[in-house]
Amino acid sequence: MRREDWPERLAMFVAGARSRAFAWGAWDCTTFADGAIEAVTGAARFEDLRGGYDSAAGALAHLRDVLGVPDLPAALDLRLPRRAVPFARRGDLMAFAAGLDALPALGVSTGPLAAVLAAEGITVRPAAEALIAWGVD
Repeated sequence: MRREDWPERLAMFVAGARSRAFAWGAWDCTTFADGAIEAVTGAARFEDLRGGYDSAAGALAHLRDVLGVPDLPAALDLRLPRRAVPFARRGDLMAFAAGLDALPALGVSTGPLAAVLAAEGITVRPAAEALIAWGVD
């Protein structure tokens, strides 16, 4: 369930993440997605996936070890409902092509745009370019 003040909390979360540099296991798609979920709902859902790796290969191995899934979209599928990209709402998570090390980049919908984690911090992409969306409720 979304908090009453989730729009403000999500905006503060994204603003705070803008200049934070990507770091495997410390500030990556998993921690970014979980932070966005926590801003919207008040509860993290992927604490068990945080840390324990320092590379793309390590992140994938960690997902296999902890959840038995091959990648982060499969992990999100276990805990969040998929939503058709055109029906994604503000605060929903989205996956985009061309992330780091050929992995998808994760973002959070802010309306027609999405805040997407990249090597240099947060970038903005059209939400319509997302490959997958997950509902955050």
